[in-house]
Order: sequence, then C-alpha cells, then structure tokens
Amino acid sequence: MTSQDELLTLDECRKSLDVTEEQLAQLLHDGSFFLVDVDHVPRLPALFVDSTLNRNRLLKLCRFIVPAPPASRLDFLISPQGGHSSRSPLEMLEDSQDFRELLKEAMAWAAGWSRTTVSVYQGVNAARPDAVEPIYAASTEIDPRRRLWKRSLQALLLHEYELPMSPGSDVDRFTLFVEQQTIGDTTRKVEACVQVSVDNGTATVEVKAASDGVMCSKTFSCGEVDGLLDIAKHVVSGLMRMR
Repeated sequence: MTSQDELLTLDECRKSLDVTEEQLAQLLHDGSFFLVDVDHVPRLPALFVDSTLNRNRLLKLCRFIVPAPPASRLDFLISPQGGHSSRSPLEMLEDSQDFRELLKEAMAWAAGWSRTTVSVYQGVNAARPDAVEPIYAASTEIDPRRRLWKRSLQALLLHEYELPMSPGSDVDRFTLFVEQQTIGDTTRKVEACVQVSVDNGTATVEVKAASDGVMCSKTFSCGEVDGLLDIAKHVVSGLMRMR
C-alpha cells in the first residue's frame, strides 16, 4: 500500500490537505484521522485526502470506530460489507439513509473491540488478588468511551460472559474491580476499585476510580435485595447516578 501511494507520510498528507501540524494533530487526537504503523513509521491512509469522498462523513465515521486497532479500522473502511450489496463503507458515504445505517453498524462493530469486566472478590481488597479466583465475574463488549459506571452496570445486567451463573448470596463484604481490555490484548486495565460492606440493608462503599486515583466514601440503602449480585447492581446504579 505504501508503494502504491495508498499510505502517505504525515508531511505528504498535511501538504495535500493544506493544514498545519497543529490541525493535523487535532484530527488525530479526536479520532477523525488515524495512523497505520509501517515498519515503525506512521503512515496516514490516502483515503483521507481523496477529494471524491464526502470528507465530513468520513471523519465522523472514523470517530465512531476509534476503539478498534488502526489497521482494523482501515480494513473496515475499504472492505465490502455483506449486508449492503458488497459495498464498502467508503461507497456508502453519499446517500444519507445508507450513512445512517452505516453509523449504527460501525458503532456495533467498534464496541466488539473492547470488553469491560466486573470482577467480585470476597473481603476488602485494595488491589485485585492475582492468586484468587473471583466469586463472580461478568463482561460485556462495549465502547470504552462510554461512562465507566454505565459500562459496569451493563456488564452486570446483560449476562453476556458470566461466571459463575449463580454467585453466592451470603457475602456481606466484597470488593468489585472494573477492568477494560482491548480484544486481542492480554492485559486488562483496572479502572475502578469498589469496596462494599453491607450491614442491616445499608451498603457502605469506598470507591477509587483510576481516572483520578482518589478514594471516596458513599452510603447506599440496599432496600429489598436478593444476594451479592443484586447488591452489586444497586451500588453501581447509585454510582452511575452520581456526578
């Protein structure tokens, strides 16, 4: 692709578009553009300088597919999509109805590249115990740009990936860890640690989110709940409603 000028250097792209280095950097930062690594040299797909394409719609589409790796994003853009008469997304930019449907598909496709996992461990833990199996874990494939607690609650509600199917119900002190993982990457990034203690229907919660690293305390009335999973859902729902 490089030899056929389908991948350009940053300077070639900047000159073709007549933009400054700062403007190009901003397009890369917000996901409108993306780079493909070729032998440790960043290259920009030439489709971004193609004047025959609807560039505004192309850049919007690219922002929807940010969770996927760059090479996969490029493959998505140029490959035929089976549900649309074997047309590629690039061929679906002009028609407004096609484009609306394309954005829905792009959002679903991109979400499949990232997984949010909620793991529950017995007792109060400051860090995820590596040598101990969680008493409950649930995962969902969801766009990592969605809010932390919304992703966490969806993992607990959807039962897409769940172990065990029926967690213990008599645990009154547990720690919930929220982790995000890019599909294909074995590492999982811890985004939050939630320590929960339940006494007489009241949950005292200590929360540490990776975004700010600050521990804060909250108290929730659990009301009528049925076991650990219901308490976890109740706590995460409360956190989601908070600013």
